[in-house]
Amino acid sequence: MSLSQIFGNRLAASTTVLAVLSGLAVMLIWSGWIVFSRLGLQSTLTASDMTLLRFGTAALCTLPLAIRYPWKRVKMYRVLIVGLGCGFPYTLLSFYGLALNPAAYAGVIVNGSLPIVSGILCWILLKEKPSLAMAVTVVLLAIANALLWYNTHETEFYAGGVVLLFSAAWVLA
Repeated sequence: MSLSQIFGNRLAASTTVLAVLSGLAVMLIWSGWIVFSRLGLQSTLTASDMTLLRFGTAALCTLPLAIRYPWKRVKMYRVLIVGLGCGFPYTLLSFYGLALNPAAYAGVIVNGSLPIVSGILCWILLKEKPSLAMAVTVVLLAIANALLWYNTHETEFYAGGVVLLFSAAWVLA
């Protein structure tokens, strides 16, 4: 028996609303950190300063949880992989790329490349053959990323910053 059978259509409607609100929250958080990071980098803060502020704040906020967490059950190599992938290298590469290019580039290059890079890594490392839908999606995303360069003469961009942003996508994937 499903939850919607027990509680009726109200649960299904509230679940849909929660899903939509969650999706909007993710969009605002992801776009917000890019925009505010770019804004911070246009001040006297450097990419290293911003990385330290980001992880220092996160460390202070999660310290009570980290103290109580049963760390003996966790394999440290897994902590290092997650920490070095999703942690400061990703952020530092993103911030240095943002220092050289507009925030829109980070949104397109980093976030737009994540599914492409993840698909490539799954294919190479996990030997997973992509489905037709996945292959079409990767091609469409690659085209969307390539379209970013269509009007590059109208905006200021630096190839080094693009490489840094694309490297951030690889590190996070």
